[in-house]
Amino acid sequence: MRIRAQALVATLLAIVASAGCGSSQPSDRNPPPLSPLPPPTLPVPLPRGLRRAWRIVVEGSGTGTPHATRMVQHPAVPSDVFVSNSFGGFMRYRVTPVGARLLFSSAQPADGSLLYCNRLAFHAASDTVYCVGLMGSVIGLFDGTTGARRGTAADGGKYQAGFRDAVVHGGGLYLAGVHRGLLRRAVAPDGSLGAAERVIEGTITGVAETDGAVIALERGRGLVLVPDGGPSERVSLPGPPLEARVRGGRAVVALGSQGVALVDLSTREVRHLVTGCMTGSADVGEGVLVAGCRQGLRVFTLPATGGLGPPTGSARAVYSEADVMVRGSDLLSLDWWMLSRFELDGAEGDPLDVDVPQGWTIAPGASLRFEVHNPFDVPRQAGDTLVPPRSRAWITEGQTSEERSLEMGSDSARRRGEVTLTIAPVLDGRAALGQPLPLSMPGSRVYVLQADCALQWPEVEDLLWLRDHGGFGDGRPIEVLLLVDQNSDFDWYRAAWAPLTLPAVGALAALAVPPISYSEILRRLDIRRLLLGPDNALFVTTDAANRVTELSSIYRGTHGLAVELLAPVGGR
Repeated sequence: MRIRAQALVATLLAIVASAGCGSSQPSDRNPPPLSPLPPPTLPVPLPRGLRRAWRIVVEGSGTGTPHATRMVQHPAVPSDVFVSNSFGGFMRYRVTPVGARLLFSSAQPADGSLLYCNRLAFHAASDTVYCVGLMGSVIGLFDGTTGARRGTAADGGKYQAGFRDAVVHGGGLYLAGVHRGLLRRAVAPDGSLGAAERVIEGTITGVAETDGAVIALERGRGLVLVPDGGPSERVSLPGPPLEARVRGGRAVVALGSQGVALVDLSTREVRHLVTGCMTGSADVGEGVLVAGCRQGLRVFTLPATGGLGPPTGSARAVYSEADVMVRGSDLLSLDWWMLSRFELDGAEGDPLDVDVPQGWTIAPGASLRFEVHNPFDVPRQAGDTLVPPRSRAWITEGQTSEERSLEMGSDSARRRGEVTLTIAPVLDGRAALGQPLPLSMPGSRVYVLQADCALQWPEVEDLLWLRDHGGFGDGRPIEVLLLVDQNSDFDWYRAAWAPLTLPAVGALAALAVPPISYSEILRRLDIRRLLLGPDNALFVTTDAANRVTELSSIYRGTHGLAVELLAPVGGR
């Protein structure tokens, strides 16, 4: 399946901010010799890993395709899973070994207004599902059996930003209120909600619960344990806390480019696990850790102590792994608008695919070489190149005058259509490798994001953390361009992403040298994204002459794949 991302809407406004950074690239990023490697003895036995049992497109209603971002398992019916659908409420699925049956999609508001549902919470006693979203402070109340809408609860309209997460615990609905801190609303026996009260201050972006305590994720600082009736306690984490699940007395916290933290909730001991990918969600099972990464799933064996070895299984994402949930020996995966079930103990797992880029736009006449990465303990193929275990290799492509595709990875992966790399020339002055960026940002890392896309929240949080902890280590400042529709109310946006924003609409146009129109800047940044990214995402690195040296729709954090122009050309 080859799917292209939608272009940016022409009527966008930009708010721009910059931050500094610092860390040199890992030594294995240095280009290895280009001499051919000796072929391995075949066949190479594959380690135990993932086997995909099925994949379905989720069927919820709403705006465009379903924007599915989070799964919540029904506590009394383990086969049933609620799936949030950001612009369309939520769905309830009955999951079986051979497929998933949609039981219902929640009712839409009668007046046609949207109730944002980026995250879900469930109150079992009253069979109430609560929907919360970042773009709007209204909480939706729904029947958990039928999906019928029971009503709404607002916070008085004082704040335009909504909520990043929610969980029911001990008779209260706890809300991650971003800059408002951790909020609590009492839950009545019928599921209705009382007034909001602040439990702790800080910038809270996630919540979970365990026996006798609520767990809050605090931006830039770590995990806050809030015991019932006791003082809160902060546990520092070695990365940005993005999502948390609680399993067997441990909090499993995704840390973006820094991997995963396992926090023993009784001893407060933190175990840092390096996954080697941009990890936005994570879960553990018996002796296994699953990382839901920007580019796909990775499964690792999890010893009782110590770190992780190389991954033993993988599955490439079509968009991005929004959520993962381990249930015994199987795994549920939420890839934006696709729900999959994998077997974790399949000795004959799917082939292990190397990590390859998903495409570039390059200047006419340029040739390039690019990295691919094999994190596994066995050699793997990338097109005609054999990549040794636990290493990177470079692939060279000659001058390009027309669009073409390179089939990369295993035969099975190519049959699934998930490892096609497209290289396309651009002829109209838009952003491309080897061409000047239409903004004056020499020697920078530039990130262009759509502000309201829930799949990009991990990326923005990761950038905030890197800004304050040494960055990428190459001395380049980070420039973040967050795009929102010009008809939007900016209050929620400023409240949610204040550390990144300057309150100046149109600041982007001032960065153009020589001056060009604002619409022309947007046109030049509106490249054809090649093989996706969630909605609008563009990542660019520039050299001292302001030419584009890296350009991708996939944010890999500090684990990027390098590209080198061998014949760069000047641009207009």
